[in-house]
Amino acid sequence: MATKLRSLCCNQLLWRRVLPCMTRRIQASSSWREEQKTFFEKNDKLKRPMSPHLTIYSFPLPPLLSGSHRATGLAMFTGVAAFGIGVNLLPGDYTQSVEVIKALPYASALLFLTKLYITWPLCYHGMNGVRHMVWDTARGLDMKTLYTTGYAVVALSILTALGISLL
Repeated sequence: MATKLRSLCCNQLLWRRVLPCMTRRIQASSSWREEQKTFFEKNDKLKRPMSPHLTIYSFPLPPLLSGSHRATGLAMFTGVAAFGIGVNLLPGDYTQSVEVIKALPYASALLFLTKLYITWPLCYHGMNGVRHMVWDTARGLDMKTLYTTGYAVVALSILTALGISLL
C-alpha cells in the first residue's frame, strides 16, 4: 500500500512539472528547409569546405566483411528466388536453356563465370558464418585475430570458389 501511495504521489509531482510544458505553445521560427538554407548560405559566406565524408573514409576490415556477409546472404536469396521464378516462367525445362548456352561459342567462359558467380557467395557466406559461430563462443574477438580470420575467410572463399568453378 505504501509503494502504491508513493508512486501515486510521485506521479502527481511529475504531472505538475510536465503540465506547464505541455500547455505552453512554442512558436516555430522557421521550417527546417529555411534553417538548412541559412546553414549552407552561412558556410558559403565563410568559405567553409563541404566535408567529403564517405569518399575519404577508409572502412576497417571487420565492418566491410560484416556488410559483405549480409550482401552475400541477400544475393543468394535473390538468386534462388530469381531461378525459381525463371524456371517456372520460361518455356520448357531448364536443361534446354543450359544446352542453348553450351552451344554458344563463348560457352565455357560464360559457364565458368556463372559458376563463380554462384559459388563465391556460397563459399564466403558459409565460411564467414562459421567465423561468426566461433565468435558466439567468445573466442577470436581481439583485433589481431579479427583481421587474420577476416583475410583468411576472403582468401579461402575465393580459392574454394575458383576450384569449384573449374570443375
